[in-house]
Amino acid sequence: MGNSFDSDDAMMEWTKPRFTFEPHKISTFAFKTIVKIACGIDYTLALTDQGKLYGWGGYFFKTCTDYDTYYDVIYPHPVDIINVRNLSDIAVIDYTNFVKSSKDGLVYAWGFIFRRNYKKPAVCEYTNAFDISNSMTAHSPVSVAGEFINEEFHILNDLETAFNDQSTSDLTIMVEKQSIYVHKVILKIRSTYFRTMFQCNDVENRQSVIVNNYYRYVIYKKFLEYLYTSRINVSSFKNLLDLLQLADALCEKNLQTDCIRKIKKTINVSNVTYLFNLINDMNERHHKEELMKYCFNFYFKNMAAVIRTDGFEELDVETKAMLTDKGYTFLSSEISRSGYLE
Repeated sequence: MGNSFDSDDAMMEWTKPRFTFEPHKISTFAFKTIVKIACGIDYTLALTDQGKLYGWGGYFFKTCTDYDTYYDVIYPHPVDIINVRNLSDIAVIDYTNFVKSSKDGLVYAWGFIFRRNYKKPAVCEYTNAFDISNSMTAHSPVSVAGEFINEEFHILNDLETAFNDQSTSDLTIMVEKQSIYVHKVILKIRSTYFRTMFQCNDVENRQSVIVNNYYRYVIYKKFLEYLYTSRINVSSFKNLLDLLQLADALCEKNLQTDCIRKIKKTINVSNVTYLFNLINDMNERHHKEELMKYCFNFYFKNMAAVIRTDGFEELDVETKAMLTDKGYTFLSSEISRSGYLE
Protein backbone atom coordinates (compact mmCIF):
# COMPACT_ATOMS: atom_id res chain seq x y z
CA MET A 1 0.00 0.00 0.00
CA GLY A 2 1.30 3.47 -0.85
CA ASN A 3 2.51 5.63 2.04
CA SER A 4 0.46 8.42 3.58
CA PHE A 5 1.35 10.47 6.64
CA ASP A 6 -0.78 13.47 5.89
CA SER A 7 0.83 16.48 7.55
CA ASP A 8 2.05 19.89 6.42
CA ASP A 9 3.89 20.86 3.23
CA ALA A 10 7.25 20.23 4.84
CA MET A 11 6.59 16.54 4.33
CA MET A 12 6.93 17.09 0.61
CA GLU A 13 10.58 18.03 1.07
CA TRP A 14 11.48 14.42 1.79
CA THR A 15 13.33 12.89 -1.10
CA LYS A 16 13.10 9.31 0.07
CA PRO A 17 10.00 7.15 0.55
CA ARG A 18 8.81 6.69 4.13
CA PHE A 19 7.51 3.36 5.43
CA THR A 20 5.58 2.52 8.56
CA PHE A 21 4.51 -0.75 10.09
CA GLU A 22 1.95 0.87 12.40
CA PRO A 23 -1.48 2.27 11.41
CA HIS A 24 -1.58 6.07 11.14
CA LYS A 25 -4.64 8.29 11.11
CA ILE A 26 -5.08 10.26 7.86
CA SER A 27 -6.52 13.67 8.72
CA THR A 28 -7.60 14.32 5.12
CA PHE A 29 -10.30 11.70 5.66
CA ALA A 30 -11.36 12.96 9.11
CA PHE A 31 -14.83 14.01 7.91
CA LYS A 32 -15.13 11.57 5.02
CA THR A 33 -16.33 7.98 4.80
CA ILE A 34 -14.05 5.70 2.79
CA VAL A 35 -15.91 2.75 1.28
CA LYS A 36 -13.13 1.14 -0.73
CA ILE A 37 -9.35 1.07 -1.07
CA ALA A 38 -7.54 -0.24 -4.16
CA CYS A 39 -3.77 -0.63 -4.35
CA GLY A 40 -1.46 -0.51 -7.34
CA ILE A 41 2.24 -1.34 -7.56
CA ASP A 42 3.35 1.73 -5.59
CA TYR A 43 0.21 3.75 -5.06
CA THR A 44 -3.24 3.72 -3.44
CA LEU A 45 -6.69 4.89 -4.52
CA ALA A 46 -9.52 5.57 -2.05
CA LEU A 47 -13.23 6.00 -2.82
CA THR A 48 -15.62 7.96 -0.59
CA ASP A 49 -19.33 7.39 -0.06
CA GLN A 50 -19.93 10.58 -2.05
CA GLY A 51 -18.32 9.09 -5.16
CA LYS A 52 -15.07 11.10 -4.85
CA LEU A 53 -11.65 9.60 -5.60
CA TYR A 54 -8.39 10.25 -3.74
CA GLY A 55 -4.92 8.90 -4.44
CA TRP A 56 -1.31 8.95 -3.32
CA GLY A 57 1.90 7.08 -4.08
CA GLY A 58 5.09 7.00 -6.09
CA TYR A 59 6.24 6.94 -9.70
CA PHE A 60 3.32 5.15 -11.31
CA PHE A 61 0.74 7.30 -9.50
CA LYS A 62 2.43 10.47 -10.76
CA THR A 63 2.80 9.21 -14.33
CA CYS A 64 -0.86 8.20 -14.69
CA THR A 65 -2.19 11.45 -13.19
CA ASP A 66 -1.41 15.15 -13.61
CA TYR A 67 0.91 15.43 -10.58
CA ASP A 68 4.12 16.81 -12.07
CA THR A 69 6.47 16.62 -9.09
CA TYR A 70 9.84 15.05 -8.39
CA TYR A 71 8.74 13.80 -4.99
CA ASP A 72 6.34 11.02 -4.14
CA VAL A 73 2.79 12.10 -3.37
CA ILE A 74 2.75 10.98 0.27
CA TYR A 75 -0.68 12.15 1.39
CA PRO A 76 -4.11 11.85 -0.27
CA HIS A 77 -4.95 14.20 -3.11
CA PRO A 78 -8.27 14.43 -4.99
CA VAL A 79 -8.06 12.64 -8.35
CA ASP A 80 -10.13 14.50 -10.94
CA ILE A 81 -11.04 12.24 -13.86
CA ILE A 82 -12.02 14.25 -16.93
CA ASN A 83 -15.78 14.10 -17.65
CA VAL A 84 -16.34 11.26 -15.15
CA ARG A 85 -18.50 11.95 -12.09
CA ASN A 86 -20.25 10.10 -9.26
CA LEU A 87 -17.97 7.09 -8.96
CA SER A 88 -19.56 3.91 -7.60
CA ASP A 89 -16.62 1.46 -7.67
CA ILE A 90 -12.86 1.39 -8.20
CA ALA A 91 -10.29 -1.26 -9.09
CA VAL A 92 -6.54 -1.37 -9.72
CA ILE A 93 -4.60 -4.16 -11.42
CA ASP A 94 -0.84 -3.50 -11.33
CA TYR A 95 -0.59 -0.15 -13.16
CA THR A 96 -4.09 0.04 -14.65
CA ASN A 97 -6.96 1.89 -12.94
CA PHE A 98 -10.69 1.28 -13.38
CA VAL A 99 -13.66 3.30 -12.13
CA LYS A 100 -17.39 2.84 -12.54
CA SER A 101 -19.70 5.86 -12.79
CA SER A 102 -23.20 5.75 -11.30
CA LYS A 103 -24.10 8.76 -13.43
CA ASP A 104 -23.81 7.09 -16.85
CA GLY A 105 -23.28 3.45 -15.84
CA LEU A 106 -20.00 3.21 -17.79
CA VAL A 107 -16.63 1.77 -16.78
CA TYR A 108 -13.51 3.85 -17.49
CA ALA A 109 -9.84 2.78 -17.55
CA TRP A 110 -6.56 4.68 -17.58
CA GLY A 111 -2.94 4.14 -16.63
CA PHE A 112 -0.45 1.74 -18.22
CA ILE A 113 -2.40 -0.36 -20.73
CA PHE A 114 -0.48 -2.64 -23.11
CA ARG A 115 2.75 -0.88 -22.05
CA ARG A 116 1.45 2.57 -23.01
CA ASN A 117 0.56 5.32 -20.57
CA TYR A 118 -2.99 6.67 -20.96
CA LYS A 119 -3.72 9.67 -18.74
CA LYS A 120 -7.17 10.24 -20.21
CA PRO A 121 -9.84 7.68 -19.28
CA ALA A 122 -11.25 5.39 -21.98
CA VAL A 123 -14.61 3.63 -21.85
CA CYS A 124 -14.45 -0.17 -21.41
CA GLU A 125 -17.19 -2.06 -23.24
CA TYR A 126 -16.75 -5.09 -20.99
CA THR A 127 -14.31 -5.99 -18.22
CA ASN A 128 -13.93 -8.31 -15.24
CA ALA A 129 -11.34 -6.00 -13.66
CA PHE A 130 -13.48 -5.38 -10.58
CA ASP A 131 -13.82 -9.12 -9.89
CA ILE A 132 -10.07 -9.61 -10.31
CA SER A 133 -9.19 -6.63 -8.11
CA ASN A 134 -11.67 -7.67 -5.41
CA SER A 135 -10.30 -11.21 -5.34
CA MET A 136 -6.74 -9.90 -5.02
CA THR A 137 -7.59 -7.66 -2.06
CA ALA A 138 -10.30 -9.80 -0.40
CA HIS A 139 -12.81 -7.02 -1.07
CA SER A 140 -16.52 -7.64 -1.31
CA PRO A 141 -18.09 -5.95 -4.35
CA VAL A 142 -19.29 -2.45 -3.49
CA SER A 143 -21.95 -0.31 -5.00
CA VAL A 144 -21.69 3.28 -3.90
CA ALA A 145 -24.80 5.13 -4.86
CA GLY A 146 -23.06 8.49 -4.54
CA GLU A 147 -26.01 10.79 -4.73
CA PHE A 148 -28.37 7.91 -3.91
CA ILE A 149 -27.93 7.93 -0.14
CA ASN A 150 -30.17 8.06 2.90
CA GLU A 151 -33.53 9.66 2.08
CA GLU A 152 -32.99 9.58 -1.66
CA PHE A 153 -32.28 5.87 -1.53
CA HIS A 154 -35.57 5.30 0.29
CA ILE A 155 -37.42 7.35 -2.34
CA LEU A 156 -36.00 5.16 -5.12
CA ASN A 157 -36.86 2.04 -3.17
CA ASP A 158 -40.43 3.30 -2.66
CA LEU A 159 -40.78 3.95 -6.40
CA GLU A 160 -39.70 0.40 -7.15
CA THR A 161 -42.19 -0.94 -4.61
CA ALA A 162 -44.99 1.14 -6.16
CA PHE A 163 -44.64 -0.54 -9.54
CA ASN A 164 -47.46 -2.99 -10.24
CA ASP A 165 -49.05 -2.17 -6.87
CA GLN A 166 -52.82 -2.39 -7.29
CA SER A 167 -53.53 -0.66 -3.97
CA THR A 168 -51.94 2.66 -5.06
CA SER A 169 -52.40 2.46 -8.84
CA ASP A 170 -54.67 4.86 -10.75
CA LEU A 171 -54.19 3.19 -14.14
CA THR A 172 -54.33 -0.43 -15.32
CA ILE A 173 -52.69 -1.37 -18.61
CA MET A 174 -54.00 -4.62 -20.10
CA VAL A 175 -51.54 -6.57 -22.27
CA GLU A 176 -52.39 -10.05 -23.53
CA LYS A 177 -55.33 -10.04 -21.07
CA GLN A 178 -52.96 -9.51 -18.12
CA SER A 179 -53.01 -6.45 -15.87
CA ILE A 180 -50.11 -4.13 -15.07
CA TYR A 181 -50.83 -1.55 -12.35
CA VAL A 182 -49.12 1.84 -12.79
CA HIS A 183 -49.42 5.53 -11.89
CA LYS A 184 -50.17 8.21 -14.47
CA VAL A 185 -48.03 10.87 -12.81
CA ILE A 186 -44.93 8.62 -12.85
CA LEU A 187 -45.51 7.65 -16.47
CA LYS A 188 -45.87 11.32 -17.46
CA ILE A 189 -42.73 12.32 -15.59
CA ARG A 190 -40.58 9.45 -16.86
CA SER A 191 -41.81 8.93 -20.43
CA THR A 192 -42.20 11.34 -23.34
CA TYR A 193 -44.50 8.82 -24.99
CA PHE A 194 -46.96 8.73 -22.07
CA ARG A 195 -46.69 12.47 -21.39
CA THR A 196 -47.68 13.22 -24.97
CA MET A 197 -50.45 10.62 -24.92
CA PHE A 198 -52.10 11.94 -21.76
CA GLN A 199 -51.73 15.61 -22.70
CA CYS A 200 -53.03 15.25 -26.26
CA ASN A 201 -55.78 12.70 -25.67
CA ASP A 202 -58.26 13.72 -23.01
CA VAL A 203 -60.19 10.46 -23.37
CA GLU A 204 -57.17 8.32 -22.47
CA ASN A 205 -56.21 10.75 -19.73
CA ARG A 206 -59.56 10.10 -18.02
CA GLN A 207 -59.48 6.33 -18.49
CA SER A 208 -58.56 3.99 -15.65
CA VAL A 209 -57.92 1.02 -17.98
CA ILE A 210 -55.95 1.06 -21.24
CA VAL A 211 -55.66 -1.98 -23.52
CA ASN A 212 -52.40 -2.48 -25.47
CA ASN A 213 -52.24 -5.33 -27.96
CA TYR A 214 -49.13 -4.24 -29.86
CA TYR A 215 -46.46 -5.86 -27.67
CA ARG A 216 -45.90 -9.03 -25.70
CA TYR A 217 -46.83 -8.85 -22.02
CA VAL A 218 -43.36 -9.70 -20.71
CA ILE A 219 -41.75 -6.97 -22.86
CA TYR A 220 -44.26 -4.22 -22.07
CA LYS A 221 -44.09 -5.01 -18.36
CA LYS A 222 -40.29 -4.69 -18.42
CA PHE A 223 -40.64 -1.36 -20.23
CA LEU A 224 -42.99 -0.02 -17.55
CA GLU A 225 -40.78 -1.41 -14.79
CA TYR A 226 -37.82 0.45 -16.32
CA LEU A 227 -39.73 3.73 -15.98
CA TYR A 228 -39.88 3.13 -12.22
CA THR A 229 -36.39 1.73 -11.61
CA SER A 230 -34.11 2.70 -14.55
CA ARG A 231 -33.00 -0.93 -14.55
CA ILE A 232 -33.40 -3.57 -17.26
CA ASN A 233 -34.25 -6.88 -15.63
CA VAL A 234 -34.06 -8.95 -18.81
CA SER A 235 -31.63 -11.80 -19.41
CA SER A 236 -32.87 -13.28 -22.72
CA PHE A 237 -31.23 -11.83 -25.85
CA LYS A 238 -34.49 -12.09 -27.77
CA ASN A 239 -36.36 -10.15 -25.07
CA LEU A 240 -33.58 -7.56 -24.96
CA LEU A 241 -33.85 -7.00 -28.71
CA ASP A 242 -37.66 -6.81 -28.50
CA LEU A 243 -37.34 -4.28 -25.68
CA LEU A 244 -34.88 -2.27 -27.79
CA GLN A 245 -37.32 -2.20 -30.71
CA LEU A 246 -40.14 -1.09 -28.38
CA ALA A 247 -37.91 1.70 -27.04
CA ASP A 248 -37.16 2.78 -30.60
CA ALA A 249 -40.83 2.76 -31.59
CA LEU A 250 -41.80 4.87 -28.56
CA CYS A 251 -38.73 7.17 -28.87
CA GLU A 252 -37.46 6.28 -25.39
CA LYS A 253 -33.84 7.34 -25.87
CA ASN A 254 -32.56 6.37 -22.41
CA LEU A 255 -34.01 2.89 -22.69
CA GLN A 256 -32.48 2.50 -26.15
CA THR A 257 -29.05 3.42 -24.81
CA ASP A 258 -29.32 1.10 -21.81
CA CYS A 259 -30.55 -1.82 -23.94
CA ILE A 260 -27.63 -1.49 -26.36
CA ARG A 261 -25.16 -1.21 -23.48
CA LYS A 262 -26.58 -4.31 -21.78
CA ILE A 263 -26.50 -6.31 -25.02
CA LYS A 264 -22.85 -5.40 -25.61
CA LYS A 265 -21.88 -6.27 -22.04
CA THR A 266 -23.61 -9.66 -22.25
CA ILE A 267 -21.98 -10.82 -25.47
CA ASN A 268 -19.34 -13.55 -25.16
CA VAL A 269 -17.62 -16.26 -27.20
CA SER A 270 -20.40 -18.78 -26.60
CA ASN A 271 -23.37 -16.61 -27.58
CA VAL A 272 -22.06 -14.24 -30.27
CA THR A 273 -23.28 -16.42 -33.16
CA TYR A 274 -26.73 -16.82 -31.57
CA LEU A 275 -26.94 -13.04 -31.12
CA PHE A 276 -25.77 -12.55 -34.71
CA ASN A 277 -28.76 -14.52 -35.99
CA LEU A 278 -31.23 -12.65 -33.77
CA ILE A 279 -29.91 -9.25 -34.85
CA ASN A 280 -30.02 -10.32 -38.49
CA ASP A 281 -33.78 -10.84 -38.12
CA MET A 282 -34.39 -7.36 -36.62
CA ASN A 283 -36.56 -4.92 -38.54
CA GLU A 284 -35.15 -1.71 -37.04
CA ARG A 285 -32.27 -0.63 -39.28
CA HIS A 286 -30.21 1.84 -37.21
CA HIS A 287 -29.62 -0.33 -34.14
CA LYS A 288 -29.33 -3.42 -36.31
CA GLU A 289 -26.30 -1.96 -38.10
CA GLU A 290 -24.67 -0.83 -34.84
CA LEU A 291 -25.12 -4.18 -33.10
CA MET A 292 -24.14 -6.18 -36.18
CA LYS A 293 -20.90 -4.18 -36.42
CA TYR A 294 -20.21 -4.83 -32.74
CA CYS A 295 -20.82 -8.58 -33.21
CA PHE A 296 -18.46 -8.67 -36.19
CA ASN A 297 -15.72 -6.83 -34.29
CA PHE A 298 -16.09 -9.17 -31.32
CA TYR A 299 -16.03 -12.19 -33.62
CA PHE A 300 -12.94 -10.98 -35.50
CA LYS A 301 -11.01 -10.49 -32.25
CA ASN A 302 -12.07 -13.89 -30.86
CA MET A 303 -12.44 -15.90 -34.07
CA ALA A 304 -10.20 -18.82 -33.03
CA ALA A 305 -12.39 -19.46 -29.97
CA VAL A 306 -15.76 -18.71 -31.62
CA ILE A 307 -15.35 -21.16 -34.52
CA ARG A 308 -14.90 -24.00 -31.99
CA THR A 309 -18.23 -23.34 -30.23
CA ASP A 310 -21.43 -25.35 -30.71
CA GLY A 311 -23.20 -22.16 -31.76
CA PHE A 312 -20.87 -21.70 -34.71
CA GLU A 313 -21.29 -25.34 -35.77
CA GLU A 314 -25.08 -24.92 -35.76
CA LEU A 315 -24.96 -22.05 -38.28
CA ASP A 316 -26.10 -22.75 -41.82
CA VAL A 317 -23.35 -23.43 -44.35
CA GLU A 318 -23.71 -20.07 -46.11
CA THR A 319 -23.48 -18.00 -42.91
CA LYS A 320 -20.57 -20.08 -41.62
CA ALA A 321 -18.65 -19.61 -44.87
CA MET A 322 -19.33 -15.85 -44.87
CA LEU A 323 -18.07 -15.43 -41.28
CA THR A 324 -15.00 -17.57 -41.91
CA ASP A 325 -14.12 -15.62 -45.06
CA LYS A 326 -14.61 -12.22 -43.40
CA GLY A 327 -12.59 -13.40 -40.40
CA TYR A 328 -9.59 -14.43 -42.45
CA THR A 329 -9.82 -11.21 -44.49
CA PHE A 330 -9.76 -9.21 -41.25
CA LEU A 331 -6.79 -11.16 -39.89
CA SER A 332 -4.87 -10.73 -43.15
CA SER A 333 -5.41 -6.97 -43.12
CA GLU A 334 -4.32 -6.78 -39.45
CA ILE A 335 -1.16 -8.75 -40.14
CA SER A 336 -0.39 -6.62 -43.20
CA ARG A 337 -0.99 -3.38 -41.31
CA SER A 338 1.20 -4.46 -38.38
CA GLY A 339 4.14 -5.19 -40.66
CA TYR A 340 4.76 -8.67 -39.20
CA LEU A 341 5.57 -10.10 -42.62
CA GLU A 342 7.92 -7.34 -43.70
